[in-house]
Amino acid sequence: MTVFKSAGYAAPSRAGRSMPERHGTLAWAALLYMLIVTYASIIPFDYAALPLSVAVDRFLHIQYLEMGSDQEADWMANLLMFVPLGFLSLGAVWPRGGAARRILAAVAALAMCLLFLLGVKFLQLYFPPRTVTLNYVVAQSIGSVVGAALWAGLHPVLPSFRDALRSGGSGAIRALLLVYLAAFVFAILFPFNIVATQADWSAKLHALPSQLFSGPGVGRPLVERLAIFGGQVVAPRP
Repeated sequence: MTVFKSAGYAAPSRAGRSMPERHGTLAWAALLYMLIVTYASIIPFDYAALPLSVAVDRFLHIQYLEMGSDQEADWMANLLMFVPLGFLSLGAVWPRGGAARRILAAVAALAMCLLFLLGVKFLQLYFPPRTVTLNYVVAQSIGSVVGAALWAGLHPVLPSFRDALRSGGSGAIRALLLVYLAAFVFAILFPFNIVATQADWSAKLHALPSQLFSGPGVGRPLVERLAIFGGQVVAPRP
């Protein structure tokens, strides 16, 4: 929040779109995103006849699997998939003022995300073959919480941020630079590697010295290494 204020983005005034209008826009955006997630979760469409009772039984016995380093990116991708949904869902029900009302809104939004998540998992089991584990349920639940937290923290400055982009000038430049900074940090940190087991800790600590003192593109041809290095130099210049 301090970063936005220092860049000139104060809390918005009451002018602009009404609360119901903003809620409606965000609700439609959340619905559209849910359709996209549903579509992405069941493609390719390889439907096989599966009795409903079997699908329900599999759903009630979803297992948690030990996750290795080779599954980090997949786990994080599932987490990130639900960040926009948590953000839009809370925005669609966010009330005016009142801590108690906002807490209730957050609970309602996260409950909706969880119900949708479980519905998609059941759909994946009903349209086999799909790999459905509690690992992904946990990851996507965390993603919903992260998205809701982002809305709770950023919603006061979003209208001013939008207005700065529309008005042009130095305000728009500062807004674009903030967007670029966020995207740049995201690109550097993705896939946000996590450590799941003691073996992961040992492997990462063992590889750390060589990673700290090695250049980009190790093992690749010289031209590719120079291109990667040049891209890393140019990327932060804006």
